[in-house]
Amino acid sequence: MAKLPVSPPRKQRTRAHVIADLSANHVEKFALSCGFAVERLRQDYGVDLAIFTFDSRGFRENGVLWLQLKATDHLKTTRDGKMVLVRLDRRDVLAWIAEAYPVILVVYDA
Repeated sequence: MAKLPVSPPRKQRTRAHVIADLSANHVEKFALSCGFAVERLRQDYGVDLAIFTFDSRGFRENGVLWLQLKATDHLKTTRDGKMVLVRLDRRDVLAWIAEAYPVILVVYDA
């Protein structure tokens, strides 16, 4: 009979997982404080969050805001520091362009 390892391999929560959740939480807080509804998407096909907006009387407005979140501990900027540099998957960008509603890219500097 095979011996079981004393300490079996387990899945590890990495820093990347932590800052990804922090980025979603950060954006959700802003949207929720505006009275909007936020849905985290489980399957990541180039968008991470959907925000549904409501008018001043609480009625849902048409459309949706799609958000793609990028979290980092090492923000890359241009030499003058005025712009953020982010590597994107070309397939995602092409899908965003084809969307009927806006896709907002959020870069979270943890």
